[in-house]
Amino acid sequence: MIAFDTNVLIYACDQSEPHRQAIALDLIASATEGVLLWQVACEFLSASRKLSKQGFTPTQAWNRLAEFRELLPLVLPTAANLTHARELHAAHSVPLWDALKKQFHHRDTENTEVFSLCPLCLCG
Repeated sequence: MIAFDTNVLIYACDQSEPHRQAIALDLIASATEGVLLWQVACEFLSASRKLSKQGFTPTQAWNRLAEFRELLPLVLPTAANLTHARELHAAHSVPLWDALKKQFHHRDTENTEVFSLCPLCLCG
């Protein structure tokens, strides 16, 4: 599973750097196991304001988000995700939003609705 960072979605909309935009669009389009984390979707809508100088409007941001959702299934957190995030946040001083994102690195292979924490996530 590939969970895209907010910046990749922003780059896909940023016309000021066509090369970077093309790379981001290619990454998104070619990700066969890509997902859109709920937090990244919200962050994208907020961060897209910095593209307003290019004429990128809130309506366009919502439309692009809909296009991303056609390619990337939206993944919502579970109660278990919040429990793991709490452990990372409180016990390991991982910033809250990073702790929530880290929940989605690896899916539990026996139950695709349950996400397990990758032990390697504690280091970065």
